[in-house]
Amino acid sequence: MKKDILVKTAEMALDKIKSLDLDEGLVKDLEWCLGSYQFDGVPTGLVEKCKEALYLLKIEKEKKPRSINKKLIESLEAL
Repeated sequence: MKKDILVKTAEMALDKIKSLDLDEGLVKDLEWCLGSYQFDGVPTGLVEKCKEALYLLKIEKEKKPRSINKKLIESLEAL
């Protein structure tokens, strides 16, 4: 997995969760994991939090289908 793809996908998920005001705890965790990944290059925590974001965003998409684009969901599933 390329580093820039992981970071870009995580940042897109983070932005969407922030804009929809879904889960402040997950926002903080994603921000921390992004910083940690940039520092040490170990993707484990960031990938785990991206999976949590995927779950949360899928639930939100079921409630409001137009609130989250398909590309973001597909990008998170590919991680």
